[in-house]
Amino acid sequence: MLPVIGVMIRLERKQPFSQLELHQEYVDAIIESGGDPLLLFEGSVWSHKEKKRLFRWLKQCDGIVITGGDQPSSWDYYVLDYAMKHHLPVLGICLGMQVMATYRNQEKLYLLSSNSHKQIGKKYVHDVQLEPNSKLFYLFGKQSTIEVNSRHMECVKTGGMFTVSGKSEDGIVECLENPNHEFQIGVQWHPESMIGYDENSKCLWKQFIKVCKKEMKSEKHG
Repeated sequence: MLPVIGVMIRLERKQPFSQLELHQEYVDAIIESGGDPLLLFEGSVWSHKEKKRLFRWLKQCDGIVITGGDQPSSWDYYVLDYAMKHHLPVLGICLGMQVMATYRNQEKLYLLSSNSHKQIGKKYVHDVQLEPNSKLFYLFGKQSTIEVNSRHMECVKTGGMFTVSGKSEDGIVECLENPNHEFQIGVQWHPESMIGYDENSKCLWKQFIKVCKKEMKSEKHG
């Protein structure tokens, strides 16, 4: 059996119809890395009934991917709270990392002062300098600097309850991690878009799925 990876679909409230949206790259990266994606979506109204429905799906998950998007919502924090309480592996990407940084604290999102981090279509946009002894530092073969792509216009200034493990050359928080968990990591860039050409991105996804496989062997969360 493959580990079940809950991947969050974004509700885009548009006129005349709202839409559920998910970039195909997330699903492809999970499948290529050895996981079985389970698409998690929110209803139009965040309610007790909706929480119970989502809870039933989350119980099937061995790991969670909190995807990119525009703004955090109540369901982002509900899913992350579930993962934290049940010690599930988490990979937060772009907005997903920002959700982790703003979880259970007063941390806010800030607009970037320039467009240097949003350059869609480029393989590499900027460097990230990793903290020595961080999980990502060792995962990426003790590299102190890595190249990433990026397409965000907002950022966080701290990691909140998570430890900042890397910043861009202009001081923007680019990755964070829970030092007390094998894999609860957030990255501001998009490794799902880089998996076809970047070894670090392949390594990140492979390690995430590997830790999720260990979750399969433990007793399922209740």
